[in-house]
Amino acid sequence: MCGTKRPTISVVIPVYNDERYIRAAIEALLAQTYPNELTEIIVVDDGSTDGTASIVKEYDTVKYLHQTNQGPSAARNFGALEAHGKLVAFTDSDCEPDPDWLERLVEIFEADKTGRLATVGGVQRGHPDDNAYARKVDALLCAIGIVADYVKPNKHISHVSHNASCNSCYSRNLYMAAGGFRPSMFPGEDVDLDKRLKDAGYTVLFTPQAAVKHHRADTPKRFKRMLLSYGSSSAYNVITHGLFRIIHLAPIAILMAAIALPAAVATGALGIWPSSLPAALCLGLVVCWIRKKSGLGFSDSATLAALTAILFTYGFWKFFIDFFRVSRPDTRKRLEPIADTSEPNSKTNIVDTLRKGSVY
Repeated sequence: MCGTKRPTISVVIPVYNDERYIRAAIEALLAQTYPNELTEIIVVDDGSTDGTASIVKEYDTVKYLHQTNQGPSAARNFGALEAHGKLVAFTDSDCEPDPDWLERLVEIFEADKTGRLATVGGVQRGHPDDNAYARKVDALLCAIGIVADYVKPNKHISHVSHNASCNSCYSRNLYMAAGGFRPSMFPGEDVDLDKRLKDAGYTVLFTPQAAVKHHRADTPKRFKRMLLSYGSSSAYNVITHGLFRIIHLAPIAILMAAIALPAAVATGALGIWPSSLPAALCLGLVVCWIRKKSGLGFSDSATLAALTAILFTYGFWKFFIDFFRVSRPDTRKRLEPIADTSEPNSKTNIVDTLRKGSVY
């Protein structure tokens, strides 16, 4: 950055029928330590039918946008299009950023000397007011974070493959040039966008100092739905970009094991017990590892691990089957830039932006 002038920043929150948490999210943003005159808060209502709109409209300093229901990715793009900040940050309606959240994100951009920094993200923590089931889910996500990137275990500023969209900040210039979040993808849209930016030569950084409290799935039904959706989005990313994350190998390995074990028994190559031993050993090691990392009991560790493996894998392979038999969503490796109608000749792609060396 040139001089000492600090950047303006717009925070975009997509929301759909979340009257339960949206007020707390807004209050957390209004309590930020980053200068108010440099901060813009935008809430994009994705066609809510509950009391969300009336709650948001209570806040005169919050910009309220409404769209027909198109999903959070499209809502974020709409918010970014209407934003005026040089940086655009994203969080979710069920998150509460720490008071210094924006300050910590912005300072990484201010310290950058390369001109290649596209995005910075931070850590997610379970919300202290969550119920017992949600706290178990958070413990599981923290335990598997090293593999799945749900919750990053990094203790220092580091290069990462992607940051969660609920705790991320982008150069608005680059975000628009890259085409923003893929409208047809959620979840996994953050993985996809950061992959496109990295492939174009830009940097993705993580800082543990920028934290948000995130309400986790608080019922078995919501947890199962989350796992299925994450399995589906992983398949979507694999079809689009190929295998590029450790977690992409899990459903492949699980499917191979599920095929190999019955085959070995059926052909008589091995008895059922010898055939089952490697799988049982692997499962036992995984459960023990999760138990150690999460602090959960053996029963909870085993149950949550089994649910995660089964439902994530099912969602992954179901998407593959549906992709080739039912529908084929957008899988372009590059998206068209989002044209900013407020600026002439703004439709510039990330390659042109990289050549110009213009992050802000």
